[in-house]
Amino acid sequence: MPARWCGSRRSPEICPRLDRIAKGAGLVLRSVKRSPSASPATGSAKAHELEQKTLLALAFTIASNN
Repeated sequence: MPARWCGSRRSPEICPRLDRIAKGAGLVLRSVKRSPSASPATGSAKAHELEQKTLLALAFTIASNN
């Protein structure tokens, strides 16, 4: 089963530690994050809501290929 890192970006300080912890537990670390953008927000409440729902679905769904 994969472990998931949910955040705005993969932190160079945190990710190596999380990778080690996950490997030690026999897990694979996967990243769930927004697509890169010059702006931290979409500017649209509906677009933000859809983006949030998508991120949560990805974070809490176990895909068969993970």
